[in-house]
Amino acid sequence: MKFAFASKLMLAATLLSATTLVVDVANASGRPRSGNSVHRTTTHTGPRGNTATRVHDRTVTDNGFNSSTSVTGPKGKTASREQSGAYDASTGTWTRNIRSTGPNGNSTTRTKTVTRPPSQP
Repeated sequence: MKFAFASKLMLAATLLSATTLVVDVANASGRPRSGNSVHRTTTHTGPRGNTATRVHDRTVTDNGFNSSTSVTGPKGKTASREQSGAYDASTGTWTRNIRSTGPNGNSTTRTKTVTRPPSQP
């Protein structure tokens, strides 16, 4: 019986490896990633029945991404965060803008920039 289990395990591992390889080949095909998006809504309920809801949206653009997240607490107050990132291939610069707003309306805006020299062919 030990051998039958080992055979099934090897078959499962082989199938998993083949599937992973196919996924990797598909991702490496060079197709543009622009337009890919994710939308997720999550509701958490605490031990006393209070709920909080988190809504997250993310979209990939031609040279970066846009993302927004909002959390609404049990008392109806909402905090949010909006981000965008873009890469400029000619200068090797990645720029990310972040705007956060707290449940009391206080907001913060940040910009982060990283520059690396473009790779030489």
